[in-house]
Amino acid sequence: AKRCALLMILTKSYIKEIAFRESIFFDKCKIQNAKCKIRLEKTRALESEEIIMKNVLCIGNSFSQDATRYLHQVSGEELFVRNLYIGGCSLERHYNNIVGNIADYDYQKNGRYLRKISIEEALGKKKWDYITVQQVSQDSGIIDTYEPFLCEIVKFIREKGPNAKIVFHRTWAYDANS
Repeated sequence: AKRCALLMILTKSYIKEIAFRESIFFDKCKIQNAKCKIRLEKTRALESEEIIMKNVLCIGNSFSQDATRYLHQVSGEELFVRNLYIGGCSLERHYNNIVGNIADYDYQKNGRYLRKISIEEALGKKKWDYITVQQVSQDSGIIDTYEPFLCEIVKFIREKGPNAKIVFHRTWAYDANS
C-alpha cells in the first residue's frame, strides 16, 4: 500500500485520501551555487478538491511501476499515466541516461511494456501535469547519493516540461545492516 500511495489521489471525486502528505514537491526548490545543491521544502498537503491531473509521467523503477499499475482502474476519470521503468534504477543512472539520451527505459502503460524510450523522448510525448522521480531503495537513506544527480534531473525536466509539477516519490530506506 505504501508503494501505491503516491499516485492514489489523482481525482477529486473518487479518491479522498491525500497521499501527497509525505511527498516532496519541487515547486519551491532553489538551486544553489556551483555544487548544485537543492533545498527541498515540504508544501502543505493538497486538498482533494485541488487535485486534477490528466497526464502523469513517472521516472523510476519497481516502485513507480507498482504505483501506476492499477491507477487507471481506480481513477474514476480519464487519466493518462506512463511509467519509465528500469528495475533498481538509481538517480545516478537516471542522470547518466539523460546525459547520454539513452533509450533504456521500458515505456509502460498500466504496468505493461509498450517499447524502449529515453527520458527526453518521453518528456516530449505529452504536456505532463506531474512528473515523479525517485531514488533506488538501497540508496534512499544515503543523502550523498542524491547530488548532483537529483538537481540535474530536476533542471532537465524543468527545461523540457516547464509547467509540470515535479514530485519526489519517496521509497523506504534499507536498514543499515540489510
